[in-house]
Amino acid sequence: YHFSSALKRMSVIAGSTLPNSTEVQYIATVKGAPETLKNMFSEIPSNYDATYLSLSRRGARVLALGYKRLPALNSQDIRNMSRDELESDLVFAGFVIISCPLKPDSAAVIKEIINASHLVVMITGDNPLTACHVSRELHFTKKPTTLILTWKEKKWCWESVDQSETIELGGKNIEPKKEIWKNYALCVTGDGLEYLRDNEPGLLKKLFPYIVIYARCEPKQKEFIIISLQELGFTTLMCGDGTNDVGALKHAQ
Repeated sequence: YHFSSALKRMSVIAGSTLPNSTEVQYIATVKGAPETLKNMFSEIPSNYDATYLSLSRRGARVLALGYKRLPALNSQDIRNMSRDELESDLVFAGFVIISCPLKPDSAAVIKEIINASHLVVMITGDNPLTACHVSRELHFTKKPTTLILTWKEKKWCWESVDQSETIELGGKNIEPKKEIWKNYALCVTGDGLEYLRDNEPGLLKKLFPYIVIYARCEPKQKEFIIISLQELGFTTLMCGDGTNDVGALKHAQ
């Protein structure tokens, strides 16, 4: 199953023949976002969350790996297995830690854009913690603390990158002179964006001009962000380098 932006994972079945045997043994391997694969493991290490969150805060791209051995079936039966069958009861195999240093001229280009009085916004499919780290390196989040819209304790709220602060989503935080965006940089994930669009459209409209980071976004969500900013009167220019950016690039001016 190829990588899916919506599911944030991919899986592969591999077969091998043991020495002095004609029997083929199959194994299912899965890689994807740590928060997505977490509930697919039969056992979760106690330091699972702490490890990948710590690495993400330092700017690393983190992928979780899992596998499981498949029963003795013929190749056709293996091909007919559903995605749910393959991607369940996995054995945790570890994390892949990928360092993605900034291009040498990225900071200078961002500085030049900001100095020209343009607003810089990041839209990415990466983890929000990784995205927040990159935004600090590029100096387009000027506020001392960045808040991420997070699902926590059965409700949506704002949570700081280091998890030391939690602030309610709406209420007094959007009242005149108390607006949350005056003191904090804001990061919204694709899931958070969907919640706001479906349940708090008025609040989302107020937040749009002040959100500087969108993370874990799918292609359609990137497109929605560009269109929504244009509807609010913004002229949008976009730079993207992947197929996931095509829809948004088409709508950018």
